[in-house]
Amino acid sequence: MKLALFDFDGTISNNDSFRGFIIYYCGYPKFILGSIILSPIYLLYSLGIIKNNFMKETVISFYFKNEKTSDVWNKGKQYSDNEIDKIVRDKAREKIKWHQTQGDRVVIVSASANIWLDSWCSRNGIELIATELEEMDGKITGKLVNGNCFGIEKFIRVARVINVNDYEEIYAYGDSRGDLELLDFSDKPFYKPFRD
Repeated sequence: MKLALFDFDGTISNNDSFRGFIIYYCGYPKFILGSIILSPIYLLYSLGIIKNNFMKETVISFYFKNEKTSDVWNKGKQYSDNEIDKIVRDKAREKIKWHQTQGDRVVIVSASANIWLDSWCSRNGIELIATELEEMDGKITGKLVNGNCFGIEKFIRVARVINVNDYEEIYAYGDSRGDLELLDFSDKPFYKPFRD
């Protein structure tokens, strides 16, 4: 059996699902306000001054801290069921189906959260390893469980739940520096493979 590991945002999708879910959950006015307020954080991250994990938790906190976990999950399922298909690249969909018809194990490994990817993955018979939002007393805390599933963390999480030695060949599909470790570790890496 072979293993196929896919990044989601930018690889399978042609738009950022994190941004899309923020707008879906909070509305466009709050998204724009947040973009302005958080712009120094985005700048510091782009300059390499702050880490990806800190940036992600700051953004999560701004939009979701103290929101009821059940509300966020319910909205995440709605977004997953109604919006995700609109941003999936046709070539990526075809490649996923090709792997499935070959009998390969297909896993999405994403820095986006399970909250809005889980239902889409389940519906398409795909396993999911993703960032998880911490909750306490039924509310989102703004923190991430075990950090952001990005960079080396993608490889660590795959190795934690999958015995990679069981597979004769490992494919990996990614599009950014957050996928480099996963691509380097695979037998058949594909960088930005589904762009037109």
